Amino acid sequence: MVTRRELSAALERQLAVLGVTLKPGGAAAMVNLKLEEVASQMGMRPQSVLQYFTVEGMQELAQSTARGLKEHEAVEGTRADSVITTDEAGLLVPVFALAARVGLLNGDRDVAADLCEVAAAVGLALRNSPPTASTAQLQRGVEWAGFVAEQLGTGAWTTDPAHPATAEQDVMLAAHLRTDLDAIESWLNAP
Repeated sequence: MVTRRELSAALERQLAVLGVTLKPGGAAAMVNLKLEEVASQMGMRPQSVLQYFTVEGMQELAQSTARGLKEHEAVEGTRADSVITTDEAGLLVPVFALAARVGLLNGDRDVAADLCEVAAAVGLALRNSPPTASTAQLQRGVEWAGFVAEQLGTGAWTTDPAHPATAEQDVMLAAHLRTDLDAIESWLNAP
């Protein structure tokens, strides 16, 4: 039987052949998600469905992933940039910075780094005249911050890992974060 590590290495090799590079650990995360998806469909544990996966099968996963990424990039390339007012920037930067901090406190450095990148892009956009930022990048930031709000709201994450008794405050913060994200989404999706 093949191991997760072997499947991850095979997927990473196949994606490289197709010109797709992932963040460190990205292939392993994709393999784990696929295992969990199949296990859920079959009513089994992820470890039990490992027997149905092969190194050769990773080629199909790599091809569908590469195709999906290319389609996503094509759609993103057609979106116009968003003009950002200082009021909007005043909402964007703290929301993304707060979500990044919560992500980092809970050990998700990727979410934190991605949100910091979006917050920095907003700050840099204010130097332009008129200030514009990538709508696709802002929408990704909203998605990542939404993930953080969801984790806080369900109790999976906390704002203070050293004192987990802050659950009620975390739920309130998640609700405020979601409200701010809804406001951001409404002006991003406005015609």
